[in-house]
Amino acid sequence: MINTFKKDDAQALKGIAIIMMIFHHCFSSTELYEKYTISFFPFKENIIVNIAVICKICVALFAFISGYGLIISYEKKKATASRWALSRYIKTFSGFWIIYILLAFVNIIFRSRFLKVYFGHGIWIGIASVFLDFAGFAKLFGTDTLLVTWWYMSAAVVYILLVPLLYKELKDKTWIILIFSMFFLRVILSHTDAGSFTGSNSIYAFIPVFISGSIFATTLFFSGGY
Repeated sequence: MINTFKKDDAQALKGIAIIMMIFHHCFSSTELYEKYTISFFPFKENIIVNIAVICKICVALFAFISGYGLIISYEKKKATASRWALSRYIKTFSGFWIIYILLAFVNIIFRSRFLKVYFGHGIWIGIASVFLDFAGFAKLFGTDTLLVTWWYMSAAVVYILLVPLLYKELKDKTWIILIFSMFFLRVILSHTDAGSFTGSNSIYAFIPVFISGSIFATTLFFSGGY
């Protein structure tokens, strides 16, 4: 089989998604830049805002790449499913933990927001909230988070836990069943706050996209690319 989607391709796609993410967080609402003088020439302001809103699809791109890459990684594993999940969790979150510590340090030294976010309901709840946010579980348990965009870290935890289950189905060549499962899941999500792919911060909204990436990893669409 010809390798049609290699690791470099995935990295390039991640780069595009990151650019879209930055654009989205800078211009998706006029409130984000109302204090600054910005020229949108030769485009109209509303066009730029609408494009920035659409750029929320960057999350779907991340979810798709995650589904593809994690399945390939799991297929190459030389350990048990639990050991693979733990190893992947540490690898995924090691960079996040560095960022968390730096941001927490800055907030403690220069601002009082760290204490306000976590310890507004008591010291023990605060300690638990810090731990859950650091571990990427804040969105899963509905606890306070230092940065709202970290909701995706909880989604990453869900994706890692899903991989062993998905791989079994994919290995048994039952990925067609997964496609129908995605359809029914989408119907269910359409009646929740996770109903909008481009507008939701739900950790479950992008599971169908994640599953799509997993399916592509085991079919002829992107054969043996990693």
